[in-house]
Amino acid sequence: MALVDDDRNAVEIRVVYDGPPEDGRPEDGPLGLGNGACLHALARSLGREVEARSGPTPFEWLEYTGGSFEGRQIHCQVACSPAQPAGHSRRQVLLEAADVVVFVVDTRDQARLGRGVAHVRQTVQWLRGSRRSVPVGLIVQASAPGAGGALPLEVLRAELGELAELAEPQALCIIETDPESGLGIREAFVQAVHLATERVRAQVRARTLPIGQIRDDAAPSALWLAPPHLPDLQVAKNAIWPVVEGRGMLEEVSASGLVARPTSGGDWVATGESWRAHSFAADQFADLEEGRRALLSWASEHGRCAPLLSPRTIALADTGQGAWRLWQLVRVRPSLRAWLRESAAFDVRALYARLLAAAAALGDAHSRCAGTRLEPSVDAIGVTRLGAPYIGWMPRALTPGEPAASPSLDAAGHARGESGPQLEAVVARQLARALADELAGRCVELQRKLVVLWTGRTTWEATVTSAVAATLHGQAASGASNGASGDASGDASGAAT
Repeated sequence: MALVDDDRNAVEIRVVYDGPPEDGRPEDGPLGLGNGACLHALARSLGREVEARSGPTPFEWLEYTGGSFEGRQIHCQVACSPAQPAGHSRRQVLLEAADVVVFVVDTRDQARLGRGVAHVRQTVQWLRGSRRSVPVGLIVQASAPGAGGALPLEVLRAELGELAELAEPQALCIIETDPESGLGIREAFVQAVHLATERVRAQVRARTLPIGQIRDDAAPSALWLAPPHLPDLQVAKNAIWPVVEGRGMLEEVSASGLVARPTSGGDWVATGESWRAHSFAADQFADLEEGRRALLSWASEHGRCAPLLSPRTIALADTGQGAWRLWQLVRVRPSLRAWLRESAAFDVRALYARLLAAAAALGDAHSRCAGTRLEPSVDAIGVTRLGAPYIGWMPRALTPGEPAASPSLDAAGHARGESGPQLEAVVARQLARALADELAGRCVELQRKLVVLWTGRTTWEATVTSAVAATLHGQAASGASNGASGDASGDASGAAT
């Protein structure tokens, strides 16, 4: 989970050293051959100190700043996955946040090598099944004492041969190391940083690289904390809404294997094929009764909005860390944006019909959500055979005395309860943004065919026409701006020479 910090002109990358739990026994300490030993060896080679967190699932990490990537300083967060079986959930969080994973395989004998290869195979398949937009980098460290007794590197290469396809588009890099002497340790780290920056480059091209601020308090950062427990069937009856239907939903969620991960803003989210979960950063309570009061307030608002909402439940769950956290769990439904994206290959008449249906659904959602805190958008409105429910997250529970909804403006600055031209203008703006993101290449064709396609049967035809025109205007303005920028840079370059 790389991050660009424009204020510091830096890029943060995350490297995780991973290995079979059996090879990372605490009694081995920095003198063993597992991933923990390799982290200590790396710290010595970089002149850094390994930091540690104690507890039921202790783990270690270090930080290092050095080198540059396209003019930005590289800040590295390097962690060692916990060896204890109880640390499985924390290990998942670390792997999900990694830009590159360094697998440490003990090659002293066939049994250790086989155990390490099995671990690599299982983890690589899990990583490749996590549906990342850009695959994570992979390195295998063949860890063995320099005094001999290790199996030849060719044996490890042969064992890992079938993983080559899973490692695409990058080759599975194998490097021989010895934690005791430091052989290959720094070389492996340099290669890890290279793979991580190549992933950053791919994320830039895919426009999926987060922009934010690198935290100075990286040690207590959510990245290094075990994720809170998600609600399950152990949740008390007075800590769930709705009570009966909610318990059935929790049974499904519990079977889905969701694992929460932190967002850059401190919230916790989890997404699966059928369910997704969310908890606001501030919705953790040290006092159980305070948490229940927040649940009751939120349940009341959910009840008022129930006819507008997609299937969901809210619950107050024990975090497993001495506190309680309030969650909302929402059944996965296709969004209006995804529905529009599907129409990219439609013929122009079918595409126009879908845009009209999307505008009508969005306008209806705005009308129905007036007087609530729900904020309809192409991402927050779903598409089902029974209508267009609100599938987005419910805003955070109100505090005592806080009004249920702003009487004049929503979060986007649009008038609440708008109708007629005002409502159509709001829908046109939202639809134009979706067109620019998903269907920009079809707008010229749509504009040319509008005279033929227009039927005059619905007011939403004018809305779609406005959205198409706004999208094309935005494209033209962006092209002119880029052209002027190119001319200016060319003039400046010429003047410099």
